[in-house]
Amino acid sequence: MNLKDRPRQPVQRRGDDFITLNAEQAMQGAADILRQSKKVIGIGSPRASIESNFALRELVGAENFYTGIARGEQERLQLALKVLREGGIYTPALREIESYDAVLVLGEDVTQTGARVALAVRQAVKGKAREMAAAQKVADWQIAAILNIGQRAKHPLFVTNVDGTRLDDIAAWTYRAPVEDTLSRGQLKLLMCALRLAQGEFLIPIVP
Repeated sequence: MNLKDRPRQPVQRRGDDFITLNAEQAMQGAADILRQSKKVIGIGSPRASIESNFALRELVGAENFYTGIARGEQERLQLALKVLREGGIYTPALREIESYDAVLVLGEDVTQTGARVALAVRQAVKGKAREMAAAQKVADWQIAAILNIGQRAKHPLFVTNVDGTRLDDIAAWTYRAPVEDTLSRGQLKLLMCALRLAQGEFLIPIVP
């Protein structure tokens, strides 16, 4: 991109010469080549948009399309997609997460893997103050009034991980342990806390 002699217009090789084309000629030439070719492959890219990759896949056919991702990683992505589709676990939209009155994050630092999800979780925690303000007929846009009414009121957030996360500052309870331990004792304790909170009990658990 920074070379001074980089091509600034489309060019086409004809014999030993290069012919300069305008944008329309270049597009038409590329289309002609594709139409005349018997075998065409498409190489996508994880950096390109979903729409661009999909369009390329539709153009060349699924059997002639490569995502640009290594086979091992592609297989893991396919497995994750299969779990999401067939695992029987509901996957909420970001707006739905923001509306929840209790959040449990098991073994994932969403601030590092899904920044928008982390923001939605923070919004969910703040939802308690919005509920209190709504009960007093305060509009959502009156942020200062909501903060004043809610003070430190928060919906509960439970976080388990092998290390600290950037959501710990708003969590009602955090649990740090190896993955195996998190999925046994930690998970059971957090689920019990969530159930009790859902039944109207307010708990301040002590981290072992």
